[in-house]
Amino acid sequence: MPSPARGITVNPLLYEAGDGYLRVSGVWAMAGLYPGNRGLSFSIRIGGFLELARWGGNSVAITASSEVLASAPGGIISFHPLAVRWEEGLLATGLAGEMFWQAGFLHSCKHDVDTLRRILVGTRLIGGMLYEHAQAFAHLYVYATDYPEAREGKLLWSLEVRGSWGTHGNQGVSADGGFRIFGYRNGLGLDPRAGLSCFTRGDGANLAGFVEYEHVHDVGLYEKPEGMNLFQLGLRALGPWGFF
Repeated sequence: MPSPARGITVNPLLYEAGDGYLRVSGVWAMAGLYPGNRGLSFSIRIGGFLELARWGGNSVAITASSEVLASAPGGIISFHPLAVRWEEGLLATGLAGEMFWQAGFLHSCKHDVDTLRRILVGTRLIGGMLYEHAQAFAHLYVYATDYPEAREGKLLWSLEVRGSWGTHGNQGVSADGGFRIFGYRNGLGLDPRAGLSCFTRGDGANLAGFVEYEHVHDVGLYEKPEGMNLFQLGLRALGPWGFF
């Protein structure tokens, strides 16, 4: 049950602000292409977070994201929605020396449009650490439903590891990559990804445009999980009001 927000770091403390309420928000949007596959051609993702409160180096935020999967059947229809996936949750973040800790829960659902192939529902507890250009998170699924049951069976846990590099200054470029391992009752799944972005930092917000490659081991549409390559263009922003 891959997340529509994978590849995005939700950490309000990356933006310096005083203690209080509703200090920081973030938004992102991306459009992707599954090349060479007319049965599944497009992915469109949007999401964001809102920091509810900040005090003494700690933060609590809500987050939500959504993804539309679509095909390009040709003829008079060039964009046919197939499924919608969304996710929402609550994340607590705090300082731990030079690092950040983060813990919370996320609830994910995926439903088909105009047909019924698979229904995916899952709730997971997450915990992890972020340190400069590296981060690692563990996800424990306390509830997961895959109907009708897929070949790989029930999703139990996942492990996410990311690393990044970026130039200094208010404008520059950055690169990042990582992977996520999914643990099922009957096997494992692996989603590697890599991205490149250009960023600018202003008084009001930080803004970045990016390109990203991802291999998705199970797009969630078919009874037998099928791996596909996804190429994306996107935009993300962090600041008091998201964008400038």
